[in-house]
Amino acid sequence: MNREPGNPISHTILCISHLEWTERLFQRPQQVMLRLSRRYKVTYFSRRYFKQWIGLASRFNFKELRSFHVNENLFVWNLLMPLPTLNRALNMFSDFNRWWAIYNIKKIAGKPSQNRFVLWCYYPVDMELLDVLNPSLIIYDCMDNYISLSNGNESNIRYLKRTEPYLLERADIIFYGSKFLMDSRKEYAYKSYHLPTGVDFELFSGSMNGDLPLPHDMEGIRKPILGYWGAIDQRIDYKLLYECAIRHPDWSIVLLGPMVEIKKKDIDYFLEFPNVHWLGPKPYQLLARYAKAFDVCLLPFKESDEGKYLNPTKTLEYLATGRPVVSTKIPDIETFFSDTVDMAIGEDEFVKSVEKRMMIDDERAKDRRLAKAKDYSWGKMVSRMDEIVMSRIKE
Repeated sequence: MNREPGNPISHTILCISHLEWTERLFQRPQQVMLRLSRRYKVTYFSRRYFKQWIGLASRFNFKELRSFHVNENLFVWNLLMPLPTLNRALNMFSDFNRWWAIYNIKKIAGKPSQNRFVLWCYYPVDMELLDVLNPSLIIYDCMDNYISLSNGNESNIRYLKRTEPYLLERADIIFYGSKFLMDSRKEYAYKSYHLPTGVDFELFSGSMNGDLPLPHDMEGIRKPILGYWGAIDQRIDYKLLYECAIRHPDWSIVLLGPMVEIKKKDIDYFLEFPNVHWLGPKPYQLLARYAKAFDVCLLPFKESDEGKYLNPTKTLEYLATGRPVVSTKIPDIETFFSDTVDMAIGEDEFVKSVEKRMMIDDERAKDRRLAKAKDYSWGKMVSRMDEIVMSRIKE
């Protein structure tokens, strides 16, 4: 992804993301910006809300509050939001935080007449920026149906219903990880592109290395092991996992990842089973070591609005480990991965699909999974994004 000598890029990327830069959840924004930083100067802007930075400060974890360079071209700018908003319930405090964010972004973006940057958005927040800045290009890289993930928060839903249509209208380019979500917004088809998630094949295929050590916290967990990594949030069908745990006490279910937008007490009815193990967030680079212990990888998402717009990054990561994968019937997974992922509708089918994969798997099926993952590299996906951006950039 290197430019030819003598053909420098004069633009920079200002990325507005709702996801912090962390190894605990290294997702699409981090994967894309890391690779684009090989060609562009990138500033990755992320807010640290009042509750977050108070919690980190109380634990003396000041490292996670700081801004830092990932490499010479990629700067992660963590801006502390000064006031609590109680999920936008305190309008005056929300307004002040928004002013604070815009004020700081304007400072780093410079004067409108001097701007030569691409504004790359992952979430429809601070849309005033579209009016006060003068970017060469506005890109919306849409990861999810955010309204469906608002967990019934009426204040957040009202905010998104106001801001996301404005971003969709103003964006010059809209990228989607989910084709199902893109196809549901046909009015923007003329500027929309389906760019699915990718995979770091070398990293995850390392789980097949016989010399790779198992993590210490996997020692003593009885096999067979059903594994999941990613956000522990409202998109997961915990009733389905509950059925797996109760019908098969001989199975161990291992969950890796941070709890997001839910609390442990919300799913204690499931976590209390002795064969269920929530091990918390793990560094991205260590996931292959955990996968080495898995017998089946799970995509246990709800088939309602919370889950049906997904095209999870972990699908390809699982396939790159060579392990069997069982999923609920999510449209994008069915469309693109039904040849390598077992699909199931409802609790009975899901349990039976796992049972089947416990008994029947072979090298040909494994080879198909590995071949599928090899076709989807992050390098290919980001190179395609860059081609589209360069064709539209206003010099």
